[in-house]
Amino acid sequence: MNLIKSLIPELVYCTGAVIVFITMWNIMSFVYAMFFLGALLFIVAGYLDSVMRSEKRA
Repeated sequence: MNLIKSLIPELVYCTGAVIVFITMWNIMSFVYAMFFLGALLFIVAGYLDSVMRSEKRA
C-alpha cells in the first residue's frame, strides 16, 4: 500500500505531461510537442539523478 501511495505523485505528473503533449500536438504541431517532451526528459533525468544520489547517502 505504501508503494502505491508513493507512486501517486509520479502518476499525476505523467498524466499531466501526456495531456500537455496531446494538447500541444493538436494546437501547434508534432515537432513542438516533441521539443516539450525532450525538455521534460531532461527535467525528469535530473530529478531521478538527485533522488538516486540521496538514496546512496542514506
